[in-house]
Amino acid sequence: MAFSPCRSPPKHSKRLACRESVSFFSGNAGIGTEILRQGLRELSYVEGRTVVVEWRWWEGKPELLRDAVAEMVRLNLDVVVVGGSEATKVMKEATRTIPIVFFGPSYPVEEGLVESFARPGGNITGITVPQSDHAGRCFTCSHPSSVKISLTYCPWQAFIMGAYQRRLMNNRRKLLVALGAGALAISFCAFAQLRDRPAHIATLSDADEDSSAPLWAMFRKRLHELGYVEGTSYVIESRWAKGDTERLAALAAELAALKPGVIVADGTPSALAAKQATVSIPIVAIRIADPVKAGLAASLARPGGNLTGTTIVTTNIAGKWLELLREVAPGVRSLAFLNDTSNAGAMLTFRELQEQARPLGVKVQALDGRNRSNVEQAFSAIARERMDGFVVGTNAVVFAQRHQIIEAAARQRLPAIYARREYVDAGGLMSYGTDLSAHYSHAADYGHRILQGAKPGDLPIEQPTKFELVLNLKTATTLGLTIPQSLLVRADEVIE
Repeated sequence: MAFSPCRSPPKHSKRLACRESVSFFSGNAGIGTEILRQGLRELSYVEGRTVVVEWRWWEGKPELLRDAVAEMVRLNLDVVVVGGSEATKVMKEATRTIPIVFFGPSYPVEEGLVESFARPGGNITGITVPQSDHAGRCFTCSHPSSVKISLTYCPWQAFIMGAYQRRLMNNRRKLLVALGAGALAISFCAFAQLRDRPAHIATLSDADEDSSAPLWAMFRKRLHELGYVEGTSYVIESRWAKGDTERLAALAAELAALKPGVIVADGTPSALAAKQATVSIPIVAIRIADPVKAGLAASLARPGGNLTGTTIVTTNIAGKWLELLREVAPGVRSLAFLNDTSNAGAMLTFRELQEQARPLGVKVQALDGRNRSNVEQAFSAIARERMDGFVVGTNAVVFAQRHQIIEAAARQRLPAIYARREYVDAGGLMSYGTDLSAHYSHAADYGHRILQGAKPGDLPIEQPTKFELVLNLKTATTLGLTIPQSLLVRADEVIE
């Protein structure tokens, strides 16, 4: 929605010095139009006389969105009212001078739309979907940079009447109040629909529930921070393969038949199964291996199709594992890669490890560790073939065997590097990897955006940017290893 200046005032207008032009800008035709008109009428604006309303819809198509935004900027409008996070971001990028009133984004600070609720800053303010801990607030209007953002359940009619009484405001402030009232009504109605119809979220994992519980707790925590209440505003339907990846296809088909709003798939095998089960239901994949090589996405920046998410793969992570392990144990010439060998993502990582090890003259062999029996067989093979150490990835199925793995490493006095720090907390030698809990929090963010209408294929697959090196000096001493000082000073944490 936008305002453009006029050249001559209407003959019968007593409240406005000139006729304003308003353009309502939203993703879908019809959403909130009558509510906005009613808000303007109750503030004594007469459409076609004291205010001209123009409507713009972008129908979820990025090309239409950017064209409409460019048109509004060229027209040098007085005020733009925008529906939804995606359109708001594009509009904010396009102009720093035209005032913007948004409605719909649930977390405008986190999304980078405003600096704070109390002082949004710049040329932007608006209405956000109500959160339970902010019920009952309304905002007061002045310049956009000092308008407080409303998170409110209060009736919009009362808000309009409160604004109506501010007769000393200038014309722009009156219009901002009118727009804010209409936007508040639209946001309130949208939230009422969300409250009446809980979001249906499905989750799929190749692991078991117990070993994955702390990470999924981060997913739920982030949903709560976004204003969701489990059982009220969202429900979760989960399926666990418990280490049997052959069950994933059937479990994914079960979830797809439920027609959830989004499927959150944990790991590459789960993502592949979900992708095979549906081409229409949005999928958020967590900590997948190279999504392009796995055939899950066209690219990281524009995955396309119905899938987005996070990847654990970055440039040369396998090479970093080798570098760190050889600093601690320079004589390493033969390594085991202990993982779930039925996991396509794990085998992609294994091949990368082999490629990085070959120029160093290090041989790497993949061994399966998805259950206790396989772990025993793996360490028997390590002893039989006189391997010098091993590497363990992020796989959740293997993670369930972590205590057995660490005990076997201590018994055979083997140096090892792990992709998850929990291994080091349990007595492992060293770890280098990303904070997996951040992947689950980010999955909740993406799930929220998709439930609000974003297309997964347009959301980039995120790569980790922060990695932690954790060392266990007690374990090093037990294994008869000396950690170089150069490595100790680079560690993010050292367990004495």
